[in-house]
Amino acid sequence: GIQHRVFPAERWIRFKYDLPLKKSSLLKRINLLRNFIVKNSIDLVYTNTAVICEGALAAALEQKTHIWHIHEYLFEHPELKPIFPIDYTLKVIMKLSDKVICASDYVKSQFPELKEGPFENVLTTIYNGINDYKINVSVLSETKTHKENENISIVCVGLLSKTKDYETFLKTAKYCIHRNSQLTFSWIGGGELNDIEHFLKFVKENQLDGKVNYLGYRNNTRDLIFESDILICTSLMETFSLSILEAMSGSKPVVSTNCGGPSEII
Repeated sequence: GIQHRVFPAERWIRFKYDLPLKKSSLLKRINLLRNFIVKNSIDLVYTNTAVICEGALAAALEQKTHIWHIHEYLFEHPELKPIFPIDYTLKVIMKLSDKVICASDYVKSQFPELKEGPFENVLTTIYNGINDYKINVSVLSETKTHKENENISIVCVGLLSKTKDYETFLKTAKYCIHRNSQLTFSWIGGGELNDIEHFLKFVKENQLDGKVNYLGYRNNTRDLIFESDILICTSLMETFSLSILEAMSGSKPVVSTNCGGPSEII
């Protein structure tokens, strides 16, 4: 029953493949939101990513409360590039917000300390959560022991990308499988065609067919995590990780690189 409208937005913190919106300008996009705010007597504007700024600017011009929820860590990000210098971008986020919610202390640590005036208490950390759901208690309560010829399944969940560092996943799988043939590795998550081709090429060239699998995007990720034995995270940078929370909720051991948010969760 929540009303919703779709408005155009363009990233001011861009991926390399981003293109400008045709027949659109920042001023026009802000004015669309300003008109909506006034017409509907909006009191508070909430922006749920660092990469767009239209909501923050519209709220400022209409003198409305603005909350900015930040899920990204911008320094040395392998894919996201701000239009402006990062320090300046982060200061703008703070100055245009009554509150900045960070998805982890790792995310919070990138912001400069602005202790003067009203900026002293702008930043706060609120961790993401997962929905309450019914877990198959019988599955979790069983003591899972592996027979001599039974495989041990290891999964990684996320977009197949450089940030998630699937190359380290592949090298790890190769290293481990050569030492224990009972291990199987699976990657769950969508990806760009060239990354998928690279992944499958590595598997073929290293004779890992049947041992290392690319499962693609799935709607039953949580079930696949629960059916596995171990979840791993090989990311270069991770501000948080819902898949780690899901694995831990299913009593699964987790192994992660020291890449930000996962260190806080684990």
